[in-house]
Amino acid sequence: MYLTIRSGGQTGVDRATLDAILDYNNTITNDNIVHVTGWCPKGRLAEDGSISLRYPLIETPSSLYPERTEWNIRDADVTLILLLSAMTPPDHGTKLTIEKADQLQKPLKIIFLDDNIITNINQILHWMNDNKVKILNVAGPRESNCSGIYVKAYEFISALLKKRNTVISE
Repeated sequence: MYLTIRSGGQTGVDRATLDAILDYNNTITNDNIVHVTGWCPKGRLAEDGSISLRYPLIETPSSLYPERTEWNIRDADVTLILLLSAMTPPDHGTKLTIEKADQLQKPLKIIFLDDNIITNINQILHWMNDNKVKILNVAGPRESNCSGIYVKAYEFISALLKKRNTVISE
């Protein structure tokens, strides 16, 4: 089943998502490759400098982060936000993502990574199936605003892709 995952390339959730997809695609032996793309700010801007060309992202006309955020939501069927816990409030960029998804009337799901991973994965797979998702936008806090989010998001997206592959192969 065809799936594209979009992300904006910022440190934290965005970069973890991109890395998990690229690593997954390097290990897959069937037709379940996940296409990866996304909008990033002009100049490939991120808090740690320029986003590596390793990531197949497209630059927006402006270097402003909100444009990248809105375009990734606009060009996806749904948006998934990953947060460490219900006790960790969303940072500014994540709040903007929630607001833009609402404005664009796009389905949005928030997952707390400290909840049960199997329950979360099953929820996401059902949600994606219910919404007939072909293009998924994944977003969340940058690493500097939520220390440790990269590792947790990478583990989650990796597990989600493996489970999705198992379900499709059955």
